[in-house]
Amino acid sequence: MTITAAGGEVRESIRARRGWTDEEWAEGERRLRARRLLDSAGNLPPWGRAAGDAVEALTDRFASAPWTALGTPRAHRLYALLQPLGERIIHGLGLPLPVAAKPPDG
Repeated sequence: MTITAAGGEVRESIRARRGWTDEEWAEGERRLRARRLLDSAGNLPPWGRAAGDAVEALTDRFASAPWTALGTPRAHRLYALLQPLGERIIHGLGLPLPVAAKPPDG
């Protein structure tokens, strides 16, 4: 939900993909408002955006460990091998990505 409030993805796309009902979406927004991470208009206040950025940074840090363990040449090779599969999944399911995928620096 915070990704839609930040303008990174369209609500209906993410809601449908995750199988959330309108009621579940509304309950999620209610919880975010109760924690002051979403304002009454459905926008992220500065601290809500900062919290989202912190979660993304932590996710990136944890996700980078396997790539780092491979080292740069092997990480780039694995990325090259997986890229066609990833593109088929993304395009086949019609997944909008807020950020272009790229191999991490190893």
